[in-house]
Amino acid sequence: MIQLGNFFFRCRNIIFIFLYLLLFVPSAELFGAERWGDKYFLYPIVLGLLITVSGQLIRGGTIGLAYIIRGGQNRQVYADGLVTTGIFNHVRNPLYIGNILMLW
Repeated sequence: MIQLGNFFFRCRNIIFIFLYLLLFVPSAELFGAERWGDKYFLYPIVLGLLITVSGQLIRGGTIGLAYIIRGGQNRQVYADGLVTTGIFNHVRNPLYIGNILMLW
């Protein structure tokens, strides 16, 4: 698990580029006028905004509730200590969860 975590830490910027590129892959139609009515286009917009705003709120709450000293030194994960306050008390990587929700 440590090797996998180190891999994702080193490649985290590249991985998100590929995830963004996946947004351009065609998919099946989920919302259509025949199933959702004349205002069918509003449902995906509202759903997308709710998911994106929830991701932003998770990121904002994470940063606002806990002072985080972290980063990398010599291409290795570095932190002064384990953060266990705020949202980190419930989730190990809330910033990543917020990023994934915004990407989704």
